[in-house]
Amino acid sequence: MNFTAINQDFIDWAKSFSGMNGGNLKAPLWFCGIEFGGGDPIYFKINERYCYKNTEGKFVPCWNDKFKQDKKDYKKWQYGQKVAKISYQYKTGQIGYEIYQDYMDRLFTKDGDTFAMNLYPLSFTESSDDAWDEIHYKETGFSNKIMYKAWCMAYRFPFLRELVYGNKPKVLICTGNNFWKDFRLAFAPQEMLFENSSENSFYKYRKIDKYDCEWFEHKGTVVILTPFLGQGGIMSDNGLKALAEFAKKLT
Repeated sequence: MNFTAINQDFIDWAKSFSGMNGGNLKAPLWFCGIEFGGGDPIYFKINERYCYKNTEGKFVPCWNDKFKQDKKDYKKWQYGQKVAKISYQYKTGQIGYEIYQDYMDRLFTKDGDTFAMNLYPLSFTESSDDAWDEIHYKETGFSNKIMYKAWCMAYRFPFLRELVYGNKPKVLICTGNNFWKDFRLAFAPQEMLFENSSENSFYKYRKIDKYDCEWFEHKGTVVILTPFLGQGGIMSDNGLKALAEFAKKLT
């Protein structure tokens, strides 16, 4: 596949901390989604206002004071609420509305308990491969979303893989298990990509509450593939609590 016409600004941006909430790189609990929702304008530059510099001098996204001042409704965001419930349950063994609302002040912060990223860096209103317009073509050089995703698999996924296994979180929760092939390609050993999931295989099947999940362990990190956190996925407190308890049990 020929990628010679791809915008260099996109290349540099996509092979970096783009498309992430970020947080503490040394946190024990990491999350990975598919992509940001909302269809934000295309802008190939990380917002340094919402960042800190890591030991290599690179800007790492986080929910800092500037972020909270600008995004005053961040505690109402459904994905953040559910991550907060899982994280607090994982950390303390407790869950509750008042507790998680307060805990969101520490979510995705430089010194917090979590780090969050996405497989793909651009923001879309839907995850369909049809969600690709002329503006995406003009800005990136990809004629369709399938080519864009193929490029990310080849050039962004290695960055994500190194990010995870270089920082060694205890658990990485990947949300959106209908994208299980993408998550496997990003985080599983290449020689295991096509192995079936079962109790005795590298990929282990698990029913968590009422939700179908898969998990494996690689280089000291437990990777759990779950449904989306939200509508059509894990919505109930019971499901979130069970997921946190299962993650804790494995570590």
